[in-house]
Amino acid sequence: MTIGRCTLQSLVLGLFVLAGGCNKSDTPTPSPGPGPKPGAGTAAGVPETGPHAAGIRVFNANCSRCHSINGPKKQGPDLATVSSDAEHTPEWIGDHIRNPRGHKSDSRMPPFQGKINDDDFKSLIDYLSSLK
Repeated sequence: MTIGRCTLQSLVLGLFVLAGGCNKSDTPTPSPGPGPKPGAGTAAGVPETGPHAAGIRVFNANCSRCHSINGPKKQGPDLATVSSDAEHTPEWIGDHIRNPRGHKSDSRMPPFQGKINDDDFKSLIDYLSSLK
C-alpha cells in the first residue's frame, strides 16, 4: 500500500525508530578524523615557556625535526647537553648552525645561514648555550 510518497512499510519503520526501537549500541561509531592524537602534545615537543621561550620557539620551528632535547632519538643528536662541552661556546654553536660542515666535513645538517633572522638567531644561541 502506498500513502503519497511513503509506503506503509517505511512509515512503520520510522515509527519504530522514533519509539526507541533502535539501540544506540547498534549504530557504528564513526572513526576519528585526521588531526593530532589525544595527548600528543605539540609537534615540536619542547614547551615554549621560561626565560628562553623565544629561543625554544626558534628551536621548535627550525631544529626539532632532526634534534630533540631529552626526547626520543631523531636523526640528529639530542642537544640536551650541547653546551656542557667546553668547546661549544655560543660562538661555536652559532658558527656550527650557520655552517655545520665547517666543524664536521661529513655533517648532514643543512646550513642555516640567512634562514633565521638575527634576533631569532640570538635567542636560539642563548637557549642552546643554556643546555648543560
